[in-house]
Amino acid sequence: GEYAKYNWPEDDGGAAWKVTGKLGFNDAGQMQGTDWSQLKRYTSGPYPGARSCENYRFYFNPALREDEDLFDPLIELLETMDRTTTPDAEYDAKIGDILNVEATLRVFAVRSLLADWDTVGIGNGQNAYLYWAPIEGRHYLLPWDMDHCFERTDVAIVPPSSTTGIGRL
Repeated sequence: GEYAKYNWPEDDGGAAWKVTGKLGFNDAGQMQGTDWSQLKRYTSGPYPGARSCENYRFYFNPALREDEDLFDPLIELLETMDRTTTPDAEYDAKIGDILNVEATLRVFAVRSLLADWDTVGIGNGQNAYLYWAPIEGRHYLLPWDMDHCFERTDVAIVPPSSTTGIGRL
């Protein structure tokens, strides 16, 4: 909340989601796998094919306005970033209206140049926040947890081409 008040003093009443992975554990408490977040539409989950917040909850954890279960702005963004639900011409016309593209690419560029493989769009799909400024009506990618910078030399500065998320942007 304090971060939003500082950065969006006139538009701090929005929602934020922590981008994280869906972790799987066995009955002995050992991790069995991960399903890292992507900036895309999720159609599998408790409600396959449905536009339900339940399909997003494990990948995008509410961080502001948690009791409101506010997922509609997030789902709109993720559906827009996914070519399977938003064709290129519609995407080009819409993305700047719901995402601050310049601010998002600035955050992503720094993380990419620092070889931060542990964030969404580069390697593991986690360690970022998305903030939705309701008056402006746009989302922002926010950096978080950059403790794995400079650890690997095989991280692409530009992500591979993709039909979803940062690769599409």
